[in-house]
Formats: sequence, C-alpha cells, structure tokens
Amino acid sequence: MLSVVIQMEQQQPAALAASLAALVPGAVEGLVADVTVFGAALGEEARWIADEAGCRVLDETDIVAVLALSRADWLFLLSPGARPLSGWIDAVSDHLAHGSMTAGRGGGAVCFRSARRDSIFTRLMKGFRRSAPLDEGLIVLKREVLTKAEGVRSLDALARRVKVGRLNAGIWPPDEG
Repeated sequence: MLSVVIQMEQQQPAALAASLAALVPGAVEGLVADVTVFGAALGEEARWIADEAGCRVLDETDIVAVLALSRADWLFLLSPGARPLSGWIDAVSDHLAHGSMTAGRGGGAVCFRSARRDSIFTRLMKGFRRSAPLDEGLIVLKREVLTKAEGVRSLDALARRVKVGRLNAGIWPPDEG
C-alpha cells in the first residue's frame, strides 16, 4: 500500500482537485492507503476539497512530522496538479512488490515518465524552465526518506536528496498556467 503526500506551496485548489481525482482509481483498487495534504498555502477552497475527498489535512510545515503520520511503508510524493496516467496502478503495484530489485539505482525510489512532449520552440518560449522534482511524482520508502528529511522545508527539496530510477508509467505534470 501507498501513502500519498501533497504539499501546497501556492493556493492551487483546481490543481489539487485534478491530482486527487487521478488518485481515485488507486484508492478503489486498494493501492492508496491514505492521502495527506499539508502546507501554509492551503487556503479555504483547497482545504475543503481535500477534506471532502477524505484526505488528512494539516497546517503542519515540519516535513518529518507530516511524513511520520503516513500509514504505509511506501510514500507517493506528488506536486499539486500532477496526474498519473492510465496504467499507473499496475506499474506501481509491480514496483512495490519487487522494490529495489527493479528500480536500478536509488534503493527502490522511482519517478514516473513525464507525458509532456514539448517542442523545442515551446521550451524556448518557456525559457527552459526546469520542472520541480515532484512534477513527475516520487515513490519512495518512508524509512529511506525520513533519514533525509531533517531540516528540509519542502517536499521538492527532499526529492532532490533522493536518487531515483524510472517507473514504466506516465504522469501528466502540473499545468503551468
């Protein structure tokens, strides 16, 4: 089973709703054990969306405390607005069953493959904006990430501390609008 953790660093209720909707099939299949939404920028609308979806909603900003509350041994850290694509449940279930044996480097930590296919022109217009680490999600063992979370203020910063492999599943990264 998997605990999903989403940090709200900006008020993005529509992005949060999109991510939560994409996770519903994983909850129905029994893969998603719980979802925690936290952060200083939750806002009332995002708080309501998360609460209505059955998420744990926290104002807590201490990453270690938030991650420690997760029920599952495996965490799925995700940017608001990122949406795993069809086939993600089977790919993640297979990864959880085989853990670090299939992850290559990184002790079992994996991210999804981005479904965004920008042309070189589109990337030039965006100024080659580097995507945030969690735009491609991160599946990681809780015990592994807790050892790296001390003093970290964001899940993105934490994700930069983890070596990852690639999961054979796609994710649509958050919209930039």
